[in-house]
Amino acid sequence: GALPTEGRSTSLEYYKKSISYFMPKWQTNWDEVLERGNLTRLIAVNNLIAEVRTHEVRKQGKASSAKRALTIEEFDGLVEFFWKVQSSHHGFNGQRYSMAAFCLWQYHLITCIDDAARTEVSSLLQNDCFPFALTAHLFWSKNIREEGDAPPQSLFASMDKKNSLFIALAIHLESRIAYDNGQVVSCYLFDVNRNSSPENSKSLARSWMKSMFESR
Repeated sequence: GALPTEGRSTSLEYYKKSISYFMPKWQTNWDEVLERGNLTRLIAVNNLIAEVRTHEVRKQGKASSAKRALTIEEFDGLVEFFWKVQSSHHGFNGQRYSMAAFCLWQYHLITCIDDAARTEVSSLLQNDCFPFALTAHLFWSKNIREEGDAPPQSLFASMDKKNSLFIALAIHLESRIAYDNGQVVSCYLFDVNRNSSPENSKSLARSWMKSMFESR
């Protein structure tokens, strides 16, 4: 038969999951005799997805478009780009320090762009045990369901000045407060566009990172 070159098995699994959500009896297997239950649990559906996955392994299906993580060299280049880029380039308007801190925050706390964009100023505190350290909370991870799932995380300074989160945070906060006439006008720590919109901050971060790689 025809090879599955128009879609991936992961897409089929997502469609299956989405349709199953609206099934009245979504926990019930499909009964072929009575023709009732959750149709997405039909054996033929699972066999189809398995067959598509087999063709993908054999390089006979649609090529994967999954995004990979940055290498450490690419990440270092990204941070260096934000430190050195001139304010008049790429529409930065002096916000390059915020972007450097934004990236280093993700790196040091091993978090994603959603968590970083939604980090509130109130979640960054002085460490109770070590006055030279900081404490941070991450509440927006998709795996967090209870308060106990988001324990405080300790942050320490680094001898690597280029990738030091403390230096980046200090410059970011100082430049931001100075720009806002000595006031913190947003509850979000990395409100790079100063409009209290995490979604907007994420969009700006993605566009600026894209401009960095395109300029190389």
